[in-house]
Amino acid sequence: MPERRCPAGGHQSLLAHVLRWDRAGRPFAPASALIREFLPGASHVGFKEYRQTERGWGVNVRSTTWAGPRGGAAMTVACLTLLARARRPAWPFEPARATVLVEAFPAAQLRTWGLPFDRYNGSDSAARQVRASILEGVRRRLMTNGFEALLVENADALDAVVCAFAGVAVTRARLARLPDGPFGAEGWIAVHAE
Repeated sequence: MPERRCPAGGHQSLLAHVLRWDRAGRPFAPASALIREFLPGASHVGFKEYRQTERGWGVNVRSTTWAGPRGGAAMTVACLTLLARARRPAWPFEPARATVLVEAFPAAQLRTWGLPFDRYNGSDSAARQVRASILEGVRRRLMTNGFEALLVENADALDAVVCAFAGVAVTRARLARLPDGPFGAEGWIAVHAE
């Protein structure tokens, strides 16, 4: 959530709020719960605001405070709920160590590496061709023996491999960049520098 929309008490307070929302028997509360609690006076779909980390990577990202078309509020509710239930250390709110949750964003990672970072999802030949190009860049950083066909055929599998570099960046201090100021309650998308 953008800092100005977070409750007093920072990240832990935000997670506590999310756990109190009525889920009406579903795994996650609806996006409207987030809009009602953290965007008072907004319409039922909220409005598009971005965290410092989302603005800084220069890629198209869904707003965590928008529940309209291509909105990210529902995903935000789900992610925050899972973080709260997991009760595991999450960077940058906890120090980096071998077992820490890290926020990743494949498009930001790919853009930082100078690789194609959009239009690679889908089953058409054009999307597969973009994934093959991405795979060539990933193979310079990681051995993918035996998984090449899967990574070219499935964008989610490719994203999972790319996201793993966020954890490496945090635990080995190889981050492409950090925020200008404190992390606050917003957090930060970890992107590997190399």
